[in-house]
Amino acid sequence: MDLEFVGDSDWEESVLGAEGAVLVEFWSPTCAVCRVMEPRLQRVVEDLADRAAFFRVDVTEEEDLLWAYEVMSTPTFIAFRDTEPVGALYGEVDVTELENLLLDAIEGQR
Repeated sequence: MDLEFVGDSDWEESVLGAEGAVLVEFWSPTCAVCRVMEPRLQRVVEDLADRAAFFRVDVTEEEDLLWAYEVMSTPTFIAFRDTEPVGALYGEVDVTELENLLLDAIEGQR
């Protein structure tokens, strides 16, 4: 499953308008760690697709979103619940860490 790209023009409707939990990956097409994370992220998407929404932001095209969410490196994963960021992970992380970030958002514990 490919993650849907979102940008400034559809951020509010897609990410902030989603009910429940959302995981956004801030990604770059030239990021080696992003490529390493791809199969791990896909596993999380497969495991939790029925409980959360997933999006990707291309950092080379969406500078305003980088500033708004203080993204300093790629990949950056930010979990949202009901429009609010509730946690983030940076760089290479394992599947369990990524799933736990999203599960916390799903369960509203952060």
